[in-house]
Amino acid sequence: MRGLSIWLSPWQEPVQSAEHLVALLQSVRLPDHRTEVLIPTVYDDWPQSQLSNNLPPDLKVSSPEHAAQLRSEIEAQGILCGGWSVPRGTGDAYAEGRIHGGFASAFDHFNLNWEEGWQDFWAREGAAPVNQFLNGFWDELEDRGRTDDVLVGITFVPNTAMLGAATPEETAAWAGGSHYVAIETYLPGDPGLDPAFGKARMLNELAQAGHPDFPVVNLLEFGDLPFLAQQHSHPEFGVQ
Repeated sequence: MRGLSIWLSPWQEPVQSAEHLVALLQSVRLPDHRTEVLIPTVYDDWPQSQLSNNLPPDLKVSSPEHAAQLRSEIEAQGILCGGWSVPRGTGDAYAEGRIHGGFASAFDHFNLNWEEGWQDFWAREGAAPVNQFLNGFWDELEDRGRTDDVLVGITFVPNTAMLGAATPEETAAWAGGSHYVAIETYLPGDPGLDPAFGKARMLNELAQAGHPDFPVVNLLEFGDLPFLAQQHSHPEFGVQ
């Protein structure tokens, strides 16, 4: 069954606890989709427990083991739980990839929030550091015995800024190390951030990168979910 994957932001309000988060999500249902929450885990080299954010103490992930425990607690209450992280490549990209791979190993679904073209996200140019990061990421998953059973997505903002910053070689490298791309399409009518326009731009970017058939999943604004999903839900990966 397809997923309705809801991202929890580290700046989310007013989530008060993991139990409160589950209670909020219990009412979010979409026909023919499984409700899932993606929780933030690590930014650059630092887990959320070491960062300034608005998360309640029990949602501030501190380690892969803590992430696995939190996932178990959330899923025991009937909501699937995946994770996400922000790769940056500011230092040793391979070592950073291993850190992110460790957290990804706690889940069956994990998203790498790759953004480029502005501060606080991916900081390197060229495909080489991307491949270094992904090699570390998958090496860590292999060492933990999770290579074949973690669904890995990447994000992309199909606006002019990121399309100008991310080269086809970089896009090809990220696509080569993941299973699908989730495009951040929050603004209907905007040339880059509209679900339909953004998907067309993303497909063109992927074709230039040599991945014309790579799955594209829409990351949408909160709204009329049944209507939005009818238009934009991927037949296999769903909608976010």
